[in-house]
Amino acid sequence: MLLSVQFSHAAAFENLSVRARDLGLAAGSAPAVPAAAVVRALDSASRSAKPADYQFEIKPLPTEPSSRAEIEKGLLNLYKNDISAELLENEIVRSQAFQDQVYSTLNTQIAQNKNWPVSITEKRLTGNFVKETTVRFPSLIQRPGGHAANTVVARIYEPAVQDQNCPPKYPATIMLHHILNEVELIEDAAKVMSPGIIARPAVVVVLHLPHYGLRRQGSEEFLNTNMADFRKNMVQLILDAHLLRNYLETRENINTGNISLSGLSLGSVMGLTVGAFDQGFTKYGYLVGGVDMANILMNRVRNSPGSEVAVALKDLNPEEGSLRDELAASDGMTWLHRYRGKKIFVLSASQDDIVDYNNSVVPMLKQLKEQGNDVRHRLNNDSHSPTGSAIKKVQNVFMPLIKFLVEKVPGTAAYCFGPLY
Repeated sequence: MLLSVQFSHAAAFENLSVRARDLGLAAGSAPAVPAAAVVRALDSASRSAKPADYQFEIKPLPTEPSSRAEIEKGLLNLYKNDISAELLENEIVRSQAFQDQVYSTLNTQIAQNKNWPVSITEKRLTGNFVKETTVRFPSLIQRPGGHAANTVVARIYEPAVQDQNCPPKYPATIMLHHILNEVELIEDAAKVMSPGIIARPAVVVVLHLPHYGLRRQGSEEFLNTNMADFRKNMVQLILDAHLLRNYLETRENINTGNISLSGLSLGSVMGLTVGAFDQGFTKYGYLVGGVDMANILMNRVRNSPGSEVAVALKDLNPEEGSLRDELAASDGMTWLHRYRGKKIFVLSASQDDIVDYNNSVVPMLKQLKEQGNDVRHRLNNDSHSPTGSAIKKVQNVFMPLIKFLVEKVPGTAAYCFGPLY
């Protein structure tokens, strides 16, 4: 679990009296709001609005499908050139089918009707400091019986106080949460990141992955023993994130030239594939993730036999090699060649027993740099699940990410903020 503290509880912020020096912030880099006001804003909600219905336009992916040669090279990199000709051919075919499902599903819908319905519910959190908007729209992947995962759900967090005579244009990021069904923890972190407490203000959007949060139905999991289902879930995640970006581009207070994708833990691992397919994001921020999904999952099983991954895979009892064969079509390394000329931030942990640094991070960084991307890397002296207080977690994990995402964004005064309370 990436976060062990619930940010929504005031007790977790008893030492966060929102003083810039606590977080190592320079004077003027965050709004002068007393910490107590922040905690009050996060504790409860008021003034909920009724849902409003709109439409947005679904757009094509900005890059063409990968060629057979590019896919083959990606697979050879994943297998470190140790793969038989027969298996390589099988994996190329499976990867092409995975890619075809992404593109054909999207392009078919655009040809039929590119105008997509979206339902929006807004509420200002107590203290009038953070606004939460819940967005819902149909996923392009539909399951029978009105399944909960059929509806994309995302929560948008943004500064609540904005001068309507001088509306700001905020940078925005879509966050992919970790594998645990504790989406609310990432939402709590987003509430802290968005209003400018630890960096410049931003719009932080938490996408509920299929089978998580408000999209969960029964005991169904994103990761399970049916690898075909997992690949389908990955296709759905790619498309859900793409449509969510399309929607965000219609919001008046978002800088459409600064919409990023970020991920945490397994959300980062899967985010590498999501971002590879959708190169329409301006920046990418990946926290404690990497390539070679099979090795990452098996490390989790080996080091945490009672973990959610071990439980999900218990009936499969896979060997790492056979699991890699099943996951190769959706692995970030297979599609890493699609990142070109992008700004990418990667945060790793030196004591990570899940994401092996030499196996999953070093090759990824090397290839991304060779392809002309602007890659920033931070190596924390920590474990996969960051240790320390809530303050330390913010300082060491979320602050570096949000600073990268809002880099070169104008200061708070430029946003024409009115009185905060």
